[in-house]
Amino acid sequence: MWAGCALRTFSLTAMLLVAGSPALAFKKQFKDVQCIHSNVGHAATITHVMLTDTATIVSFHKHDTTDQIHFTPETHLLDDEGRKYRIVRSESIPHGGVFQKTAEETNDFKLVFEPLPEKTRFFDLIEGMLSAHFRILGIHDAGKPIRLPKLEDTVDVKTDDFIRMDIAHVRGRIDGYTPNMGFKAMGISLRNELTKDEMSKAVVIQEDGTFETQLPLAYPTRLYFSIELPNVFIPIHFYAVPGRTTVVNVRKDLTVDLAASDAEILQCERLLKCGDDYLKNYDRRMYEEDRDSLSFGEMQEKLMGMSKANERVVDYVAWRNGFNSWEYHLARVWNKMYYAQWILECIMDTRYAAHTKVAEEDSILVSRKMEEISDMANWTFFRELPYNDPTSLTYGINTAVVLNRYEYAPVLLNGQTHVTLENDNRQQLANDMLITGEDSPSLWGLLSVLRKMKLDIQHFHGSKEELKKQIDILREMLVYPALQIHLDNLYARELERQE
Repeated sequence: MWAGCALRTFSLTAMLLVAGSPALAFKKQFKDVQCIHSNVGHAATITHVMLTDTATIVSFHKHDTTDQIHFTPETHLLDDEGRKYRIVRSESIPHGGVFQKTAEETNDFKLVFEPLPEKTRFFDLIEGMLSAHFRILGIHDAGKPIRLPKLEDTVDVKTDDFIRMDIAHVRGRIDGYTPNMGFKAMGISLRNELTKDEMSKAVVIQEDGTFETQLPLAYPTRLYFSIELPNVFIPIHFYAVPGRTTVVNVRKDLTVDLAASDAEILQCERLLKCGDDYLKNYDRRMYEEDRDSLSFGEMQEKLMGMSKANERVVDYVAWRNGFNSWEYHLARVWNKMYYAQWILECIMDTRYAAHTKVAEEDSILVSRKMEEISDMANWTFFRELPYNDPTSLTYGINTAVVLNRYEYAPVLLNGQTHVTLENDNRQQLANDMLITGEDSPSLWGLLSVLRKMKLDIQHFHGSKEELKKQIDILREMLVYPALQIHLDNLYARELERQE
């Protein structure tokens, strides 16, 4: 986040000058630059914004003297009315090239854009929509904060309506495609988070640029085709729904123009276009520092606080990009999932450290943290998570991390005797209800049982009749027909494997 970006003080004369440029008629400056979100706060910070009648000048300070910064010629501003203003030149950094400071160079640089209107309250600086592109949202004067409209999340999704095994049809065309572009197929990987089943396949691109594939899906989900070129990985994001058709139109520059059916659930073009970088103001480096210095209670308090604060970023992105109700709901769920994964990752890392040899001075700290993560009283954070919302399954690898870490959480496995599958499963679901404070198992609790059944069935040592009995008992526990069908499929596959 770039909230609280420091502003350098300039005299009027300095404000009227741009280094190496003639004087410009002054309009106004942002006296204390802040922004709603930035994905490049680690690399550079905005120090000054000046609006004139001939240009908008954004000044930066580069933090790392060795790190490279690259701005594409497509870099632009979006004003508070959504109008675009192109970059016209830069100082101390080439746009369309790479800037890397040498010993005699300054760490400061400027980007000069077409002039914003004098009454502009805030604007965004967008390099592009790829994950590596700079995106700085809601740049404004701290003395004039951005007032967001109140948005309501009205979506309520039922598990049996959302989870259904069927074929998703995906077709589209790459505009201007030729095999000389360096690829003749796109890869795609699928993972069913209900059962941990995985598959990968190649999607052949025809000479006219068209492509078509069928994907077995258990629920609507965000996916991507992967295009691999020398030193470049390009994802083509889309959203697919079992039993429906998604049309993915790809421009010649390999950016996506999504056209979908008229089903509301498919209308995620704006959400996919925005990506999810605006959720990610916490990374592995920050996580490792906190994991090694904070107690479990302090860590979850910090991360849940960040998740709550980032809801303002979600609201800003949803408002600026015109999210529909479905897109807004998914964005809110993904926000909670992103920060939850780091808390649950800490639990997994602590368990791993407790089962490996660590230095004696670290052993005491690990033992203390192990006690913390095993104490049900320290799990109140979990009740703020979307554990009963099936749309939590849509967030790709983040969903996989959250479900996997919960599945192996000590508080969830507490009291298991490993005598029978039934007893262990009932104990696991009872623990889940204690964690959530609910009077019935959560969706994530049920999935924690279903997800381990592939191995449990394969390693079952009793007779076929005893296994059939355990399956029938578990089917009743799973409650939802959508989950029961997946259990039946796992059981049928095991019987087929044994023949």
